[in-house]
Amino acid sequence: MARPHNIETKLAILSAATSVFAEQGYNAASISKIATVASVSKASVFHHFETKENLYLEVLLQTFRLIANAWGKSIESGEVELVHSLNELTMDTLDFQQEHSDSLRLLIWEVLGSRGKNPQTITPNVFHQYFEKIISIIELLMEKSGPHDNANANEIAFTLLSHTIFYFIFGESLAGMPELPFVRNQQDFSAWIVRSPLLSMVT
Repeated sequence: MARPHNIETKLAILSAATSVFAEQGYNAASISKIATVASVSKASVFHHFETKENLYLEVLLQTFRLIANAWGKSIESGEVELVHSLNELTMDTLDFQQEHSDSLRLLIWEVLGSRGKNPQTITPNVFHQYFEKIISIIELLMEKSGPHDNANANEIAFTLLSHTIFYFIFGESLAGMPELPFVRNQQDFSAWIVRSPLLSMVT
């Protein structure tokens, strides 16, 4: 059994690594910087993760676990109506992005290929695994709300993710534009997603 001190140290390293990788990307980030932010020695980092790549992949896995947990709350909700469930799911996603901005920036770095032209195959496999989990969550929400002949869980998942990531990147910059009143805040944006792009898929 892992000792509490070892668990605390590992969590501190993961937290520091998430921030450093999100800020600098995989290639520019150094174990020295991560150790400094975590207030541990480089030897301690290597003791827990052996290599920089192992640490990076563990940070990615932790990020996806956090996302899956955030989305899982919608299944536990007593809401049955699909449109309302999707609104809750969208708000959960936006809340996650706000609370774990470093994690989302890290994923954006990864998608943009910050690790170079030859990333390990485990990374896209992890993306596929968790996207499939998100699809399964939406399928469960659809089952709770009854039949929807025109609804496609894959399309709903992709639309929700792409729109919320766009909001994370550009929302603050666009919030003051009178032409885009639905970007003023998370609630308005969530209502807009469900009312237009997502609602058209489930009605």
